[in-house]
Amino acid sequence: MYLSFKFMHLPGLVLLIGNLTATAMGKVFANRTDDAVVVAFEQKRVSCTDGSLTLGGVLLVTVGGDGMAVAAGLDLRRGWLLWGQLCTRWIAWGAVATVPLVVATYLMLTKF
Repeated sequence: MYLSFKFMHLPGLVLLIGNLTATAMGKVFANRTDDAVVVAFEQKRVSCTDGSLTLGGVLLVTVGGDGMAVAAGLDLRRGWLLWGQLCTRWIAWGAVATVPLVVATYLMLTKF
């Protein structure tokens, strides 16, 4: 059972890290072109991959990681396992990261 969960966990990590890296590199190179069509295309790609690959990776990492811990008889509420369960923190940091984007959008729209 442990190995089945590990088989889920590791591809989830690859999806997350790979998507993050590919998205960052794609955006950097698209933005360097100063071509609005290229930048718009890349942004659409980023939105699609973030929605699918990031969500898939998060699900695989969470289910696989928690499954491995349970299969190994570990308490999910203790030590390093607790640090790995960042759902609440993930939401909080996601909100923190969103605030500057909302402010920037407001400033852009109002030309403040």
